[in-house]
Amino acid sequence: MIAARTTSLGFDELLTYLVEAQVISSSTARTLLDQEPKQRLIAVRMRTPNAPPSLDEQRRLAPGVSAFELLMSFNAKGPEGEYIREDTVVEVFAERVGVPFVKLDPLKLDAAIVTSVFSKPFARKHGMLVIDADESRVLVATSDPFNPLALEAVQDVARKRVELVVTPPSDIQRLITEFFGFQRSVERAEQDLTESFNLGNLEQFVRMQSEREIEASDQHVVNAVEYLFSYAFQQRASDIHIEPKRNESLV
Repeated sequence: MIAARTTSLGFDELLTYLVEAQVISSSTARTLLDQEPKQRLIAVRMRTPNAPPSLDEQRRLAPGVSAFELLMSFNAKGPEGEYIREDTVVEVFAERVGVPFVKLDPLKLDAAIVTSVFSKPFARKHGMLVIDADESRVLVATSDPFNPLALEAVQDVARKRVELVVTPPSDIQRLITEFFGFQRSVERAEQDLTESFNLGNLEQFVRMQSEREIEASDQHVVNAVEYLFSYAFQQRASDIHIEPKRNESLV
């Protein structure tokens, strides 16, 4: 359910929540708040460290830096000297505003569902990811459940009842890249492979005359395979099982 509040989280508000939860001290919060204007420019530059935007562009983009992004750019420490973790910050926020917190597990997400409602540009722009859906509702992960423009756009696109959970923004952006990037690689690879022959069923595929009909060096195939290996390594998988079916494959 979408909450009635219609204003995004402010940096001072987030700091207040963290002080009350004893994640940071009052003195640290005051220091961070004093440094906010300058740090916003730094946060913008951190997005593209190898090609930082001009100062005018930094100033234009600075107001759009979210409270979470701004806080994490400080690399601040808690009362015991430990670095503040994004998961902790977002979980405190979720608890205070009454929206469920979810730490997404990619292994439990269905790629077909994740990519079925939003396009990659839409998901990237609004920082939202569909994590479940049925005939009557979609469950959307976001780090900003009170952005009125984003919520209105989501409802227009989904055309169903929208339920929200709060997730760390870096997780959302990473999973957008992984799920949509892999989907695109697979789609392009499929397109390339089917231009010269019909893969209407598995039997035809098995009967292909020569392995030259599928080039192992094809870039889209390479991208898809590289993603599989990279993801398996990140998840510390011991092996990869691929089960080909007529219209899809299970990995």
